[in-house]
Amino acid sequence: MGYKVKKGDEVLAYRELNLPHLEFTSAGIWIEIDEEVERVVSGEFDYPGGLHALEHLLVGLAPLVASCDRGDLGGRAYPLYPQIGKPCIFIFEAFPGNVGIVENLYSRIEEFLEMAFIRIKECHCHSGCPSCVLSPKCGSNNQPMDKHCARFILDLLFERQLRLR
Repeated sequence: MGYKVKKGDEVLAYRELNLPHLEFTSAGIWIEIDEEVERVVSGEFDYPGGLHALEHLLVGLAPLVASCDRGDLGGRAYPLYPQIGKPCIFIFEAFPGNVGIVENLYSRIEEFLEMAFIRIKECHCHSGCPSCVLSPKCGSNNQPMDKHCARFILDLLFERQLRLR
């Protein structure tokens, strides 16, 4: 975690912050992606970038489904999440406690994923924009990012009906 010192568009320095560790309990949902997907996309796409793009897409669309603010949610994408043993995308409430946002998303998961599928297919940008996969609050400066891989993953989710949780 840190910040950039800028003059205009030029980055003069990056300064790290040493903040105390913050931990809180919240609610979340996750989507498991079948390991087969990585084998299918390897070499053609940036798989971690595709998962990251899909995470951003879902967090960005969540307010339309759950009547919340984009800032009320956080997300993480893992090419392999050790506790589950599969690639996963997590979406969680970004503050302590639980106000029901992710429960709302979960209860409407098919509609939510279909909305993401339509958004990424209809967005005419080449490699990602704020309307689809770029996030203004990304802690890793929207890197890695692969819009085409995210679209391919959604295609597989719909075509093969991979297991969702």
